[in-house]
Amino acid sequence: ACVRNLLLPARHVSAGETWPVRYLYAELARLRDPPRAVDPRHYNELAIAANQQGDGRRAFDLLTLALALDSDFAEARANRAVIAFRSGQRDLGLSDIQRALEQQPHNAGFRHTRGSMRAEVGDVAGAIADLDLALQHAPSGWLLRSEVQARLATLRSGNRPP
Repeated sequence: ACVRNLLLPARHVSAGETWPVRYLYAELARLRDPPRAVDPRHYNELAIAANQQGDGRRAFDLLTLALALDSDFAEARANRAVIAFRSGQRDLGLSDIQRALEQQPHNAGFRHTRGSMRAEVGDVAGAIADLDLALQHAPSGWLLRSEVQARLATLRSGNRPP
C-alpha cells in the first residue's frame, strides 16, 4: 500500500470527493490566492457591503463564515464585534474585539472600537486607556484622530459620551 501511494498521483480528498494535486507551484499559488468560495476575505467584503445596505443579520452570518474559514482573521473578528455589539450581543462584541486585539495589539482602529464599546457600557477608565492607546498607535493622518481626541476630552471631563 505504501508503494502504491508513492507511485500513484497525489489527490486532495474532501467529503468523499477527490481532486488531483497539480504541479507543486500551482498548488502553492492556490494557497496564496484561494478560490473565492474558500477565501475568508471574500466573505468579509460581502459582509461589509451587506452591513452598509442595512442587513446586519446577513453581515453577521457572513463574518461568522469567514471566521469558520480562518479563526485568526482579525479584521473579520473586529467587524463581527461591531455588528454583534450594535445588535445587543454586547458580550460577544467585547469578546470578539478582545480576540482581535490579542492578534493585533497595536491596531488603532481596534483600540478605538473597544474604547467606544467600553464607554458605552460604562467602563470609563477602560475606554480612556483604549482611546489613549489608539492615539499612540495611530498612523499620522489617521482620520479618526480628532474624533478620538474629542471623545477622550468628554470622558475625562466626566460627561457622558455622545
